[in-house]
Amino acid sequence: MSPTLLTGDSSQAYVVLRMIAECWTGNAVTNSNWEDIWLNAGITTFVEREAVAQIFSRYEAMTGAFVGNNSLMEAVGILGANHPTYLTLHPVLQGDNPNNAITIVPYEKGFQLMVFIQDVIMGWSNC
Repeated sequence: MSPTLLTGDSSQAYVVLRMIAECWTGNAVTNSNWEDIWLNAGITTFVEREAVAQIFSRYEAMTGAFVGNNSLMEAVGILGANHPTYLTLHPVLQGDNPNNAITIVPYEKGFQLMVFIQDVIMGWSNC
């Protein structure tokens, strides 16, 4: 961890949470190719927001999800709602530069998929 994050207060707590989530998902849930980047990006975002909810508050985690969703909608507006590649959760790059697909989309759509799965599982456990 960079010494610049060790400030002695909680001002860098979100950065530390994100780094821990990225390390865990990068090591435990590694995508096989760049078309599966949502696995790392979406699960990292999900784990980060769950940690924020546990450490700070559910409200702060929900605020992060709201801001992320707004960023996703902005990306849809910029790319166009019918963009054939970069708005899908699993883009087929067909030789395209993978960096073009690393936008807010895999982070937020992956996060939303994880929340959906969590809600389904929790719904089943309440039956």
